[in-house]
Amino acid sequence: MNRLVSKVIFAGVALALLGAVQAQAQTNFFVAPGGIGTWEDPLNWTLGHVPTGTETATIPAAREAPGSSNVGTFTTLRLGDNNIATLNIAPGAVLGTTGQSLMGLAGGGNGAVINHTGGSYTSGGTLFLGYADSNTANYTMSGNASLTAQGAMFARFGNA
Repeated sequence: MNRLVSKVIFAGVALALLGAVQAQAQTNFFVAPGGIGTWEDPLNWTLGHVPTGTETATIPAAREAPGSSNVGTFTTLRLGDNNIATLNIAPGAVLGTTGQSLMGLAGGGNGAVINHTGGSYTSGGTLFLGYADSNTANYTMSGNASLTAQGAMFARFGNA
């Protein structure tokens, strides 16, 4: 009887761990040929589709991703890993996260450029602009652009 209880407990723990692994967000990298491409093109993403509600959208170094339509909500945005990256949010664009927005993750004073000329961006969690000491994020808004941070918003000004 004791062995049966041990097996049942082991099976329960194994299923719980499997569920936790499956619940982690996958990362979908923006890899447009030549570094520039539209957000909406599924061929510009490593998973073969635009980021979904269970994925982290990552726009790494030397990439430019213009968005101009409703691309939906994804888990997390990482912009500017390793070097400068650009996100253009145009009129008509609707982008959002259910979690954090990390803009300007690169070291050495490089990071992220966000040109928000219309449409909306909503960060469902904390919005970081210039994530660490040597990182920057330039966020420019114009037109009818709308930015919402449902969590805290942290912006780095110079050396902190």
